[in-house]
Amino acid sequence: MKQPTKLWNKDFLLLWQGQLVSQVGSKAFVVGMMYWVQQTTGSASLVAALLTLATLPGVLIGPLTGAFADRYSRRAIIVIADGVSGLGSLCVAILFYSYPGQTTLLIVVLFTVAFVNGIARAFFRPSVSAAIPDLVPPERITAANSWRQSATRISAVFGQGSGGLIYSAFGAPVLFLVDGITYVFSAVSELFVRIPSPAKPEQADDPKGAFRRVWEDAFEGLRYVWQRPGMRAFLLIEGVANFFLMPMLVLLPFYVEKNLQAGVGWYGWLLAGMSAGGVAGFALAGTIPLTGRRRAYGVLAACLAGELFFGLLTMIDRPLLALIDLFALGVVVGLFNVQAVTIFQTATSGAFRGRVMGLLGTISMGAAPIGMLLAGVVGDLTGRNVTLIYGACSVMAIVLTLIVGMRGAVLDFLSEGPQQANEAWEAAIATTTSAPIQKGLRGEL
Repeated sequence: MKQPTKLWNKDFLLLWQGQLVSQVGSKAFVVGMMYWVQQTTGSASLVAALLTLATLPGVLIGPLTGAFADRYSRRAIIVIADGVSGLGSLCVAILFYSYPGQTTLLIVVLFTVAFVNGIARAFFRPSVSAAIPDLVPPERITAANSWRQSATRISAVFGQGSGGLIYSAFGAPVLFLVDGITYVFSAVSELFVRIPSPAKPEQADDPKGAFRRVWEDAFEGLRYVWQRPGMRAFLLIEGVANFFLMPMLVLLPFYVEKNLQAGVGWYGWLLAGMSAGGVAGFALAGTIPLTGRRRAYGVLAACLAGELFFGLLTMIDRPLLALIDLFALGVVVGLFNVQAVTIFQTATSGAFRGRVMGLLGTISMGAAPIGMLLAGVVGDLTGRNVTLIYGACSVMAIVLTLIVGMRGAVLDFLSEGPQQANEAWEAAIATTTSAPIQKGLRGEL
């Protein structure tokens, strides 16, 4: 397959519109899931546990799923992952319609499907991220990431903005049904996307041998990142930001109820406002050329601004002001995400791209489940004192981002262009004394 010459080619368009549709249902599903659990049980810990379970697979198996993306058909992984997510959501909708009064059963079903869908997402994310540079011209990778993430945010605006209203009018099962239908649509659309296959000849061996090689591939990916001090330190910043921002998501229903004294409609609009800000941030990231030290300081400034806007929520008691603040938060988070993903894609050899993107998902989300669980537990212990928790998390996130982000190795990594990144990588592995390891790290084994 030849390298595409334009951004909006058939393959990228099919992938983009599939994600656009599926994410409408996905965001509506989250609104229905969180508010149903919150209103049915009143437990912040249970809400946190549910979100944690959905995130955990990406943390635990991210490096392995990235290795799969480097060895097997990325298109097949993407299609299967969306198909599994769609079937899971349809099962939830059917059971909610069939057994509306069986609270314990329905909670168990939500936990089970959240975990299964989390596994599907863990395979989906590195496969899509690794495929993007093969679907668009090299000079349009940043724009492609901008449009891909914009699809997610545009969908979220509709899914979250309408999710609260639909929940109030029709209940959670309708939202679960919509989610299942949109995922099935996405899977069918992705069947027609042409993605170059990274499959290696030895994958045809016995399953035991293939599984062993996937583990070996995963460890090669870890070594690849470990040899780059700036890369691994920036991964730490991703983890720190996610750890301290998770309480906002977990406790947002309680913030809306206690601090803003508003209902589920405003919860949906606040999430939609943050998503709309994300769309604006993605658009800016795709049009503002950032290179060298300007990119390094711009990425860190966006991260710090997001943590500051998070903290400002503690001073806000009016829904409209909270909406403005979360919109601004979405803008800077969008800028940060597009630039961060592009940096990792362009700084990584194609043979290792799936593994590095899988590891990015693991590290950036690794602290998220712990942050979610602690937010739920601390929320219950403090009597849902959202102001205290939001303020403490914001301050600690800012301090740790400054400590790690201003290191020279991080600034150098964020400033590198693709050629500089490759030269830095070759220099790093040249210090490795083992010739077999050098070959493995170069993807020659």
